[in-house]
This record gives sequence, structure tokens and C-alpha cells, in this order.
Amino acid sequence: MSTPGPSQATLTPTVKWRPYNQKGWAIVVGNEVFIPVQNRTYNLGNYFYVALTKTFETQTRLTMGAFDFTSHVVASGNKAGGQFGIEQPMSKRVTLAADWFTGNHATGYFTPGAAIKLSSKATLYAAYEIGNSGLMQGNHLLLVELGWNFN
Repeated sequence: MSTPGPSQATLTPTVKWRPYNQKGWAIVVGNEVFIPVQNRTYNLGNYFYVALTKTFETQTRLTMGAFDFTSHVVASGNKAGGQFGIEQPMSKRVTLAADWFTGNHATGYFTPGAAIKLSSKATLYAAYEIGNSGLMQGNHLLLVELGWNFN
């Protein structure tokens, strides 16, 4: 495995709330706390977002919303912008998805990929990130994450 710089393991407790959910439309509010545990460049950070989603009869879901990252999480200063997505379940265990975060920072990417349900608790995410800027200079990479649901 290689990375463009020192790898950084970060714990990320997450809370999501859906205050509205009617007729395929939903409002989602979320917050993630970033707690770096390796090669720290900051002590604690935050990502807050609010989004409007529409789920169609085909189970295709479109998302559009806004985000705010505190300083040092994705850039030296606070970053805010738009976030957009599309998801299409292919089976009970596999969902194809693409996300886009606006801006020029560590999450400023278009990211198509898949979520694969490994168990009722574990989900594997695999995607390819394509940078909003610096693409010709190599700003693209493979992303692999493991998610764990504590419910």
C-alpha cells in the first residue's frame, strides 16, 4: 500500500437524523466528529451537513445539500460548499453510488463507486476519487473504507 503522504488513521463517530420523511422526500441532518489517532495535524474536527433527498419508485435516490468542515479537517481554514449524490441499489447487498463535494480541498472530489454490505453491521465502500482540481497532476485515487453500524 502506498499513499501520497503520511497515512492518518482517524476515528469518526457519526450521528444522522432524518427530521422529515414523506412521499419519497426527506431532509437529513448529520454531524461527524474527527478524532485523529495517527500522524495528527489537528486535535479535533467537525463536519456538519444538511441535505434534501428524493427517492423514486426504482429506489434511485438523489441528494443535494450543503456542508461545513471546521479548520484543519479538509483544509487549513473552514470550508463550506455543496454536496450532491446519486445511489442505485443493485441487489440487497450492493449499491452503486456517486458523490460530489464542491470546492478545492481534501474532499473536493467526484467519487463514483459501490457500497457492499458484508454483514448486518459491516459495509465495505470502494470508489475512485476524481479531483475538482489538479487532475492532470495526479489528483485522483482509489478509496476503500470499512463502515461499522453500532445499531
